[in-house]
Amino acid sequence: MIKTAEAVFIRCRCTHTWADPRLSAEWFDTMMGPITAVARDFDHAVQALGYDGTLSGTYLH
Repeated sequence: MIKTAEAVFIRCRCTHTWADPRLSAEWFDTMMGPITAVARDFDHAVQALGYDGTLSGTYLH
């Protein structure tokens, strides 16, 4: 999950991203803990979290 000023986004490792309107910023902060890093933009955050599609099509068990 990635929180931006606009919404809380869910992104799977296959690079599908969507904003979930049911998740609030307050919920995110409560569940995920304090902010430990701030990315300069959404693409940088996605890459830093490992959600850039590198593992697309792989099956990990």
